[in-house]
Amino acid sequence: MKIAIVTVWYNEEDLAPFFLKHYSYVDDIFVYLDTATNDNTRSICEAHSNVTIRRIAYPQGYGPGFQVRTVNQAVRALKYDWVYAVDADEFIQYPKQYRNAKEFLLRQEQKGYNLVFAKMFQVYRHVTDKDLDAHQPVLAQRCHGDSDLSTVFNRCYIKPIVVKPAIGMVWRVGCHNYRRNGRIKIAKEQFFGAHWKMADPKLAVKRRMHNRARLSKKSRKKGRLWQDAHITKKAILKELKQHSRDPNVLGPYLKGT
Repeated sequence: MKIAIVTVWYNEEDLAPFFLKHYSYVDDIFVYLDTATNDNTRSICEAHSNVTIRRIAYPQGYGPGFQVRTVNQAVRALKYDWVYAVDADEFIQYPKQYRNAKEFLLRQEQKGYNLVFAKMFQVYRHVTDKDLDAHQPVLAQRCHGDSDLSTVFNRCYIKPIVVKPAIGMVWRVGCHNYRRNGRIKIAKEQFFGAHWKMADPKLAVKRRMHNRARLSKKSRKKGRLWQDAHITKKAILKELKQHSRDPNVLGPYLKGT
């Protein structure tokens, strides 16, 4: 079995070491790197033999619509058993009753499924958490977060992002939803994981303010990336403080617990 990842990045030097460590078992990772990137993301990627860098240039500033079209085209062209379409801040994991991701996905194949959802929690730095360390297991470093998956935003992070490319998957913006077709068979089991958008103050402020600054006028007008379009540093820090004592949402999913 061969697994690939398709992901679109811009200035991800802070998250790249965690992402590439967490997904080190994946056969090939295709990073579509924004030509506007001006940090060390490229050199970090080039140090990993399973990473292929492909360039992406947004014609009128950052647009989620252009990004998802890139992902759709890339995934459909791949000849792999399974492909993950994940962002740099999305870390998914197989259920703990399985030994590894390939065993989990083989089981889904045997049942005739070709699309697997991933349930990701919004995680935050808890008052007891240490600084992030790329040498340590990734998910275990940020286990606390929002346990309410019923809110509109949180429901969006139960995502249909692990697919067999042969089904002709067509995602909508953000890969939160997709165009239905008769070939899609949805697995009953799911990956779990964490969305690291707010995993640490410095990381959150840097990435979200960058997203706000580079969003195209067209995307703003359409209401795309609404959560970052008008974000402020003060609002980010306030949200982090509000969630600094959240419950341990990932603990029950991790092995050894």
